[in-house]
Amino acid sequence: MAPEYATRGCLTRKADIYSYGVVTLEIVSGMSNTNSMSSEEYLHLLDWAERLKQQGKLLEMVDRRLGSDYSQEQALRLLNVALLCTNTSPTQRPRMSSVVKMLCGQIPIEIVPDDDDLSEDLRLDIAQSVHSMNNSQTDWSQLPSSDPSTLLHNSKGSGYLPSSSSSSLKL
Repeated sequence: MAPEYATRGCLTRKADIYSYGVVTLEIVSGMSNTNSMSSEEYLHLLDWAERLKQQGKLLEMVDRRLGSDYSQEQALRLLNVALLCTNTSPTQRPRMSSVVKMLCGQIPIEIVPDDDDLSEDLRLDIAQSVHSMNNSQTDWSQLPSSDPSTLLHNSKGSGYLPSSSSSSLKL
């Protein structure tokens, strides 16, 4: 879940980019972001990825079940683009068209300053927010289930968005 959505209920165009980055990290590593890491040093997959990047050992993230049967160059490309997509700041995340071009090698992978210690604190806050949201008593029966066009608004015109106003949502 994108940080801006988890902490403020603000859904941006870049929230899907964040999710794409998380899913990419999950696929490359063969691990789930929702499970805590076994080491006490790392809370989640993103923390581990950031730490490995800082240590220059990003390839250690690749699923060990692959052995050596993968392209290191392609794995690094995927991992670096995924980390760009999971930047805590939506303005620092690339557009999806740029993501595709970076993955295809049509443009170089953008260089964005590493997230600092503040982002680790923010990720911890987000994890706590998501955990409390998952444990809250939500009446899911009130949400529409069959028609995708009704997911954002009910028959009375009020939104199902977490913020009080859906006018900030730009699709």
